[in-house]
Amino acid sequence: KKDQWESNLDTKLTNFYRASKKENPDEMELRKTKRDGEIIVNEVRKELKNYNSSTIYSLDKMEELLSTIEQKSMEKQDYMQLHNYFTSTRDYYKAVYNKADLSKDSLLRSFIKPGKQLLNKLKSLKENKTISSKEYRSYKKLISYLKNYDFQEFKNKYNNHSLEDFVTNSNSLSFIDESETGLIQKSDPIYLDPVGNKYLGAQFYAPSKYFLGKKLDTFTANLIVIWLMTVFLTITLYFDILRKILENSGIFFKIFKFRFFKK
Repeated sequence: KKDQWESNLDTKLTNFYRASKKENPDEMELRKTKRDGEIIVNEVRKELKNYNSSTIYSLDKMEELLSTIEQKSMEKQDYMQLHNYFTSTRDYYKAVYNKADLSKDSLLRSFIKPGKQLLNKLKSLKENKTISSKEYRSYKKLISYLKNYDFQEFKNKYNNHSLEDFVTNSNSLSFIDESETGLIQKSDPIYLDPVGNKYLGAQFYAPSKYFLGKKLDTFTANLIVIWLMTVFLTITLYFDILRKILENSGIFFKIFKFRFFKK
């Protein structure tokens, strides 16, 4: 969102504002302007509902700004305020990304660099003249090499590059797409939570699903669905419901025909 989502919507906002001030636009421009406005409104409302990415304006103020798009009454001040909103969301997601990147780097260093306890022990040996400074550097370099080697072996053993490319869609050159009413994230679907779907609805490879507002990981949600289907089919087999439905299907058809096709 720090790049594609914000820049895409900001571009649409600029095009919408310019088109709204243009005299005698043709039919194609009107359709494109209407579609851009709907996408902006839908995406911003979804962002306001599900995320707290910007507090630059209140919810009432944001609704007021979005209404200028719906009513096609946008002025320059409204345009600038919406532009400032998108800028603030970009800054927020950049900060989130940088924090996650630092956390990732810190975790990676813990796998490939000597730990503090071991370094302190080597420093103690060097200070006690048990090892020389040259030996200290050699030991430190050797330990780093061995830890990095172990990490690469672990990564090669458990990392499936083909599967990673598949679930992150890294081979695609399109990072974001759009429908008639909103934007669709194409990159990294494995990391995209399906917000807004209340009844286990989700995109392919979604890491989690929502049911009645409660977040469940995909494995748990799929297990629940499988067990519910198993219980349902067990009940139908125990009471022989499927056979009874088939045997009485003629009666159901006659009732349906009588009610809807009678003259």
